[in-house]
Amino acid sequence: GGLQGAALEGDCEQFCGTIYDAVWAAAVGISRVGVAADGSVDKGALLEAIRNVTFEGATGWVRFDGETGERDTAGQPLLIKNFRAVSRRAGRALEAVTTW
Repeated sequence: GGLQGAALEGDCEQFCGTIYDAVWAAAVGISRVGVAADGSVDKGALLEAIRNVTFEGATGWVRFDGETGERDTAGQPLLIKNFRAVSRRAGRALEAVTTW
């Protein structure tokens, strides 16, 4: 995974990193819970799984408060990442340039 492999269609705008991290949180949750033969997912188990994910995303460390479900930012240092658009065959992608 990682942002370097993410192909983007159109302009990224201000919410791209947040959306990217939300999709990753959902994907990690689904991978932990699994999908039934009929394509369904146990929503309660998925919610619990997402509340327990932790990963370094496009917007910094992603983790959630187990009680409220809100993103937990306590104790996180400010992380600034600089990205640049790079050409890919299927569209545009971002590449990390620097992190402070």
